[in-house]
Amino acid sequence: MVVRDFPKKHPDFGPSQTTGGKNVELKSQLEDGKPVVANPASDGLDEDDSFNEWFQDEPGTNISFDQQIHLDLWSSGGHLGSRDFYYVDGMGFGNEGEAHNFGFTVEFEVPFTYRVGSFFSFDASDDVWISIDDTIVASHSVRDGVNGKTVRLDDEAKRLRMKPGSDHKLKIFYAERDGRSSVFRLNTVLDVPCEPIPE
Repeated sequence: MVVRDFPKKHPDFGPSQTTGGKNVELKSQLEDGKPVVANPASDGLDEDDSFNEWFQDEPGTNISFDQQIHLDLWSSGGHLGSRDFYYVDGMGFGNEGEAHNFGFTVEFEVPFTYRVGSFFSFDASDDVWISIDDTIVASHSVRDGVNGKTVRLDDEAKRLRMKPGSDHKLKIFYAERDGRSSVFRLNTVLDVPCEPIPE
């Protein structure tokens, strides 16, 4: 997975992001493989173009590096993440005096083969967007608190032009920015390789 770490002083990251303002609304399609804000003038961010920094390498603004995350597989499905999603403690800009590093984004891609009955579910404490073949199929806002969602691929198959046995890509974009906790867990019965393919 690709991690981009941000300093505490960045206006989009920190405890103030959990109150007031609006959720970050994205366009339904990724552009060049990245999420794009639908209406920059009313996205609730500190600056109209600051979201562009979240999932792009911006020297001086963020520090980008690769970090491994494992998808644990068993006969009935797979799981990744945890209720303590602190994969970058001490890295990048460091913890900056906090117990954990609370200011970072993550993006990674998981290839899969569509099978009838496939689904994935996730719960998160912060901002998450999940796409299949560059179409956003699920989202969660930092202001929603810890909450879970389930996406059943049979319900999306027609819209996404998926047929049994066809290959696709799941992309996950996560932003840890509330400064209180970091939760991200994904459970799935998708037909995936043994390990996610890093960006």
